Amino acid sequence: MNVTQKQEIADKISQFYPVLTQKLSDLAEQGLMLPNFLKALSKALIDFFNCNRIEFLLEEDARLQASIYVQNDSPQFHLETLKVKSADRIDSATSRAIDLDQLKLLLLHIGEDKFKSGHITSHGAFWTEDLACPVQFIFKIPESGRFRNLDFDPPRKKGSCLLLPLTIGRKNIGILHLEVEKRGHFNADDVELFEGLASLISIAIAYRHAQIHLRERIKELTCVYQIAKLATALGAPLEETLTEAVNLIPPAFLYPEAGFAMIQVDDQNYTSHVDRECRHRLQAPIWVHGQERGFVALCYDRDLRVLDQGPFLREEVSLLEAIAQELAFLIERKQVESEKARLNDQIRHADRLATIGQLTAGVAHELNEPLGSILGFAQLVQKQTDLPPGIASDIERIIKASLHARTIVRKLLLFSRQMPPVKSRINLNELIKEALYLFSQRLEKNQITLMLDFSPTLPEIVADPAQLNQVIVNLVVNAIQAMPDGGELIIHTSLQQDDQIVLRVQDTGVGMTATVKDQIFIPFFTTKDVHEGTGLGLPVVLGIVVSHGGKIDVESTVGAGTDFILTLPIKNGKSEGNLHGAP
Repeated sequence: MNVTQKQEIADKISQFYPVLTQKLSDLAEQGLMLPNFLKALSKALIDFFNCNRIEFLLEEDARLQASIYVQNDSPQFHLETLKVKSADRIDSATSRAIDLDQLKLLLLHIGEDKFKSGHITSHGAFWTEDLACPVQFIFKIPESGRFRNLDFDPPRKKGSCLLLPLTIGRKNIGILHLEVEKRGHFNADDVELFEGLASLISIAIAYRHAQIHLRERIKELTCVYQIAKLATALGAPLEETLTEAVNLIPPAFLYPEAGFAMIQVDDQNYTSHVDRECRHRLQAPIWVHGQERGFVALCYDRDLRVLDQGPFLREEVSLLEAIAQELAFLIERKQVESEKARLNDQIRHADRLATIGQLTAGVAHELNEPLGSILGFAQLVQKQTDLPPGIASDIERIIKASLHARTIVRKLLLFSRQMPPVKSRINLNELIKEALYLFSQRLEKNQITLMLDFSPTLPEIVADPAQLNQVIVNLVVNAIQAMPDGGELIIHTSLQQDDQIVLRVQDTGVGMTATVKDQIFIPFFTTKDVHEGTGLGLPVVLGIVVSHGGKIDVESTVGAGTDFILTLPIKNGKSEGNLHGAP
C-alpha cells in the first residue's frame, strides 16, 4: 500500500467516524437480540470498509461466532454457537504451528502480553499484509513461564487480515476479524485507527447488553408486581387468579412469542396456551408453608439455542424462582381469605343457630301454658260421666295430642340448653330413646334403618342429661348426613369392666379419610356445606365427654362407614348442682 492509499484510508476513517459512531449508537439503542445486532453491525462494517469477510467471536456462556462474507457480490451471514472445550486451546507443550482459529483463541484467552511479535500491537491486535506469508511468534507459556516459538501458517494463500480484541474494562469479550482478499490492505500505520474502531464496537456491545438487561429487568419486575397485585385482589377465587397469573409469565421472558407458561397447584393445571410442544423448559417448585404444592414452568415451543446465553438467561432462572415465591404467597393469601370467609359463614350460621335456640326456648315456654290449659280442661271434661261416646273419644285424642306436644316442648327445651346444668343418676338406654324421639320420621324419610343394641344390665351413671342428650343428637345427625343414600344406624351400649360403660354410634355411610379423621375435633373444621354444618358439633361432643371424665375413639373406612366409641365412667366425681337420686 502506497502513501496515497494509506492517506485515503485514514481520511475515510476520520470522515466517517462520526457517521459510524452514530450508527453503532443507534444499533445499540434498539436493544436487538445479539444475533440480529451482530448481523446489522457486520453489514454496516462490510459496507464501510469494503471487506470480504467480517467475523465476530464473542465469549459468554457459549462462544457465539457471527460471520459475514461477500459471495457473488452478495453478503452472506452465518451464525453459530460453539461450546468452549479445552481441545480448542492450543497445546503449547507439543504443538508449534497454529491456524487462524487457534490464534483467535490465544488472543481471546491469554492476551497480548504473552506474545512477542512485530505483528501484535501493545493493545493485542494482530495484523498481516499477506496471509500467504507465515508469521513467527515468541509465545510465553502461562503454566511454566518459559518462551517458545510458534508459527502462524493459515491455509489461505492471499489477502490481508486484522484481528482486533473487543474489550470491556480489562476483560476481553471477543475478537473482531476483518479480512480483505487483496494483499497489503492492513499495516502497522493504520492498525491504531482500527483499534479505536474496536473500542467503539466494544462500547456498543456493552451498551446493547445494558439495554437488553434493563428491558428484561423491567419486564421481570412488571411481571412480579402484577402477580403480587393479584394476591391483593379480594374476593377472586384461587382458580381464577392462577388462570390470570399464568398469562402474565411469558411476556417477562426473552422470547415471549415462543414461550408459554404452566402452573400446577394441587394437581390442578393452568396453562397460557394449549396444544403447544415444549422444546425447552425452565421450572421452579412452589412451596407453601414448607410443603411443595406444585410448580411453575416456562416452555419454548421451538429450538432457540442461538441466543445470548442459551435458551434461558441466567437472570430468568432467578426470575422464575421469584415468580414461584409470589405464587406461593398468592396461594397462601387466597387460602387465608377463603378460610376467613368460611369461618365467618360458620360463625354467622352458629349465631343463627344460637338465636334459633333462644327463640325455640321462648316459644317452648310460651306453648307450655296454653298446652297445660288445654290438657287440664280436657282432663276435667273427661271426668264427666254423662259424655256421649263420640265426645269422650275426641277428648281422649285431645289429651294424647297435648301430652305429645308437651313432650316435644320438653325435648326442645332440653336441647336448647335453657335448663340449668344438673348431674343426676340417669339410665343411658332411656336417655338414648328420648333423644331419638324426634328422629323417627327423618330416619324413615332418609331410608335409614335404626338398630338399638342395649345392654339390659347397664348400670345408671352420674351425668348431665341435657349434655348427654346433645352428644347423642349430634352423633345421630352426623350419621344421618353421612348416609345420603340410606343405610343402617346402630347404637350399642355395654358395660366395660366394673366402672365404665361404652356407647357406640355406628353408621354405614361414606366414611372418612385419615386426614379428615385427624381434624374432626378441630373447631369449625367441616366437610359439609355451610347450610349443613358449622364444624362445632364434634368439638362440643368431645368437650362434653371429656368434662364427664370419658374419652372418644373413632374408627372409619372410606365407603364403609364410621364408628364413634364413647367411654364414660359410671361415677365421675362430685356432682354439679343437685344430684337427684344420689345416696
